[in-house]
Amino acid sequence: MVAPILDTSGHDDIPNSGLAYPETVVTNGPNELVVLVVQLNSTTPTGVSDSDGNVWHGPVPGFKTNGVLSVYWAAKPLAGTMTMTIAFPSDLHLKLFWFTLQGADLSNPGFAPLTVIGPVQGATLTFGPFTDPNSDDFIFAYGDEVMGAGLAPPTANSPFAILTGDNGGFYSHADWLAYFRQTAPLSNQVFDPLTFPISQQIAGSLAAIRAGTGGPPPPPPIPTKLTVTVTPV
Repeated sequence: MVAPILDTSGHDDIPNSGLAYPETVVTNGPNELVVLVVQLNSTTPTGVSDSDGNVWHGPVPGFKTNGVLSVYWAAKPLAGTMTMTIAFPSDLHLKLFWFTLQGADLSNPGFAPLTVIGPVQGATLTFGPFTDPNSDDFIFAYGDEVMGAGLAPPTANSPFAILTGDNGGFYSHADWLAYFRQTAPLSNQVFDPLTFPISQQIAGSLAAIRAGTGGPPPPPPIPTKLTVTVTPV
């Protein structure tokens, strides 16, 4: 197999979420993995749903940043547009990011290995040592810098490329994702995926998403029904 391929991505800086916020997602093919990343100051969403009726999983444990980072995922069998609805405990200011992948494992994408950094003072996010015995994972990093809003975007350092990001709002934070498609196993690798324009308080997470066959996700379980037939004697 080859590493999952990035299809689409987007982000939104939301000053007032209300109790539920709609976000439109588009996929160009069937059977794609949708990954949703939500950054809040001190809490998590209360739920995620979508207009296609897909099953959402999360928040995935272990992710870290300045504030609270919540990662969710769903398998999307149908190509086209759908609306995610993210529910919140109150009206909040937040940032959300999403991306879709072709060829990912739709049953158990893994998000492992997972490594985190910070909060620390600096300009470059450094993760590692990072060991991944697979040769076909999609590696992505999320980085947040305090007081980075309004500055130039960060630089993605090889082998990473910018995925999506936002340099405005949210308590003056700059928040960006970067990625690369793995082609060989990794052993005690140190990665510097993003360098911000200034040295400030930074934090973030780096994780791997597994490749899959690209087939449809398993259907939800069907409730069993017991039928009893009584034959007169």
